[in-house]
Amino acid sequence: MAVHNKMEKIKYLLSSGKDCYSLMHSELGLIEEYSIYLESIAQSPQNTIDSIAQDLKKFFEFIYAFSDVSEFQNVCINSTALSSLILAFPDYLALGGDATGLAGEIAKITNINATAYDTNSRILSSVRGFLRESSRVHSNLLALKKEDLIDIDVESSALFKELNTKRKLNQAEQKAILSKSMLAGVISGGSKYIESPLFKPRGKSTDTDNYKKAFPFSSVIDICGHANTRRDLCLYALLAGTGIRQSEALQVLLKDIDAKKRTIFTINHERRPAVYARYSLEWRNQLTYKGREIDTTFFIEPFKTIFFDNLPLLIRERSHKKCQHEFLFISMDKAHPSRPHYLSSNKTLNDVFRGAQKRMGMETNHTLHSLRHFYGAWCKNHIKLGENKYGMSTSTVQTLMGHASEESTKTYSVKNPIILEATLNIANVLIEKSQTRLEDIVTEAIGYHLTEVKEKYLGIEAGL
Repeated sequence: MAVHNKMEKIKYLLSSGKDCYSLMHSELGLIEEYSIYLESIAQSPQNTIDSIAQDLKKFFEFIYAFSDVSEFQNVCINSTALSSLILAFPDYLALGGDATGLAGEIAKITNINATAYDTNSRILSSVRGFLRESSRVHSNLLALKKEDLIDIDVESSALFKELNTKRKLNQAEQKAILSKSMLAGVISGGSKYIESPLFKPRGKSTDTDNYKKAFPFSSVIDICGHANTRRDLCLYALLAGTGIRQSEALQVLLKDIDAKKRTIFTINHERRPAVYARYSLEWRNQLTYKGREIDTTFFIEPFKTIFFDNLPLLIRERSHKKCQHEFLFISMDKAHPSRPHYLSSNKTLNDVFRGAQKRMGMETNHTLHSLRHFYGAWCKNHIKLGENKYGMSTSTVQTLMGHASEESTKTYSVKNPIILEATLNIANVLIEKSQTRLEDIVTEAIGYHLTEVKEKYLGIEAGL
């Protein structure tokens, strides 16, 4: 029987109302470390818990399959074997049955198919979180045991010795001990290997051009005009105009809007629990906040005007629904009329967004998150700072987007290929001994790109 059929993920309900999962091995029983960790992150959004649960299932399948690799069934588990196993995991994910060595042998047992780079990045991130936290807990327990404050099972190294000394055990018993020993080793010592450059996703991202992740500049204003409802029009304008995350936009309350100053704030729900106390546990559990360094958003035009011009009409429409909450954006689903829109699934939200793109005749297939990429790329490339000067520094864009680190901002605030190409054209200018300055070439390219957008917004023919 393939190992992937030996592992069963079982869903159960926590007292908080959220779903959690346990992992059952058909021969070894309940894998307690799995559910203990998932319960420790139960404050995370449900979709995060679901994703990590599935990612860790793949990792546990990989670890437990080790005992089924015939050439390793009598191995002495030491740091070398442990590092070989953990560092084989990226190849196991990326190459599946085409992998060589230990990764390939385990892949043949689990019948895993090769997975994409971006998926592997997410899985490895989930595994890092699990191993770091498990290692921390393991170290704390050993420290308490050393002081005779608790009585816990023998250390993982003792489990390894048991496998080597009890040679009269049958094969099933030896495999069980080997599996548990390897897991114990992974938990106690695995965290030092996940920082290795080798514990990285293999291959390249399917979308390495971060600039292309942004919603097309020449179409971004049109997407507001093709929204089916005023709610969606305002949502798209808010996302494109401030660069805030989809979850932050959908959780904006009426009190977070300063209409006179034409400003919107995004505030962590954990900082004001009393505001949400009257809502159901189901609603509160779906609130999420990834983190911003500042509460204030910074609106760019023309989206600021589009949003605030339509806001009074949106609020009037909302008042007719007799909402029992203060969230600005509400569901229009017949099954859940007037519920907060943040409770809608990502699929529902993005299907509506893709519908607007289809009505525009666009061939691309962008998600709402592309509007955040648009904001970062626009601020980096096209915000006018003075004569012949466009584009903010990465550190400034970092402040605007609320990122804690500049590294996060770099994913969004990427250089426009048009500007890069214009910059390279200076080489030809120099060869031809032209008097044209580099600044003129770049300015001309920016001007052309801005004119495209202006045509879309104002409906005029540009005089180029």
